[in-house]
Amino acid sequence: MLTAFQEQQVAYWNASNGNDRPHWRALSDTLRSVWNVTEVEGWTWEECNMAFTLYRSPELTRRQENETHETRACLIDVDRVVGETIKHWGILSIAVLIGTVEEQSVILTYSMLNGYQKFSSLEQLGQSLTDYLNITAPEKIQWRLFEPSGHFFDHQACTLIAQQNWPEEISRSSNPTWTRCPTGWWRAPPPT
Repeated sequence: MLTAFQEQQVAYWNASNGNDRPHWRALSDTLRSVWNVTEVEGWTWEECNMAFTLYRSPELTRRQENETHETRACLIDVDRVVGETIKHWGILSIAVLIGTVEEQSVILTYSMLNGYQKFSSLEQLGQSLTDYLNITAPEKIQWRLFEPSGHFFDHQACTLIAQQNWPEEISRSSNPTWTRCPTGWWRAPPPT
């Protein structure tokens, strides 16, 4: 039953959305569109310009060619720490853009939970992560940024899809049954 569910999910996300584009590509386009900004409350014009750079050039190599803000587009990978035990939690749905504006480091984020935000340090960003996690008192987290190669929003979309409300043993497993294809897409294992 679980394999059939997984196969249906993959079929849905790979199916056309009616415009000869798969649903996952439409999700990628939506995630990208939120960075097409000219004005965001709390952001300067130059910070909005930095965000637009990510919208305009979601591929790492293209962004680096014309870069004035030295940006890094990252996702956040989190581990849960309980006592001496460390378990992989997952990748958060937050897009993080780190760059330089007027010789100052700037961290801009967008998430569906909190919308647009700006942080002055990675420490401040780290303190905000508990908003996204259901953590009980004795638990702590470890987190790290990683910068996907290739198209940032395609990677973010596939990451979000892979972490849909799967059963606990799949979504939190250190050895999930899903494998990543060379195209960047996720697939279920063959039926046994």
